[in-house]
Amino acid sequence: LTDVAAIFADWGQSSQRALSDITPEALEAFSFDAGSMGPKVASACSFVRAGGTMAGVGRLTDARAIVEGHAGTRISNTSAPNVPR
Repeated sequence: LTDVAAIFADWGQSSQRALSDITPEALEAFSFDAGSMGPKVASACSFVRAGGTMAGVGRLTDARAIVEGHAGTRISNTSAPNVPR
């Protein structure tokens, strides 16, 4: 849990969009800043690849909604293709 709503593709650009449900493989097709979201993405992907059911990234205040699939980014091996929020 962090202080941003989700993992964003194209962060800071006009094409910026939140990523919702995504696999580790699809997520790794994007670039993330090593001093910011990069370590969170790497940890979430490692967790899922090691057998974790799902990793979620989003705001602390949205913890329940992330688990329920209503907020944040959910990373799993069974995720549907990414659906931007």
